[in-house]
Amino acid sequence: MKNLYTIKEYDSFTRNKELEGYVSLPGSTFDALESFVLSDGNKNADALDFMSLSVRKGIGKIITAKNYVGVISMNDGATIEILPKIYSAEELTSDNTKKVFIDMLKTLRNFPYKTFQTANLNIGKMNIFELFIRMFIDEVFYIVKHGLKRSYETIQSNETAFKGKIKFDEHIK
Repeated sequence: MKNLYTIKEYDSFTRNKELEGYVSLPGSTFDALESFVLSDGNKNADALDFMSLSVRKGIGKIITAKNYVGVISMNDGATIEILPKIYSAEELTSDNTKKVFIDMLKTLRNFPYKTFQTANLNIGKMNIFELFIRMFIDEVFYIVKHGLKRSYETIQSNETAFKGKIKFDEHIK
């Protein structure tokens, strides 16, 4: 993706400054993200719960992602992807982090996508949202291929129309 900006949890964005430990956003995208963080118009989720705005001396304003893993699509076409912060002995690339994240999700008890295969996917070209869409589509294909589980529910009553199975023995009595 052309306008994809990827960070990990608790990493920060700066405005038009290439600094070590920070991801630089273009000015318009940074301003749009800042207004999103500061707005209280989003009633479903409080933006301040997963992003914070602060000022650092010598750097300026920074926006830090906290307690959130996912994708934020901006109005200007930019996509912000926030990956989980996973600690390991060696530095994980974003592709490896996505694979570990998917493997973590597979261990959930009631997660419906335990059979999701990542071997045939190019995870580097997909953001987390697209991975979830792919999981959903794979699950739908599996259901369509194998069919839905269904069974009949037995209801015994006197009806004016015939539906189902007649019990002649009991009907004659």
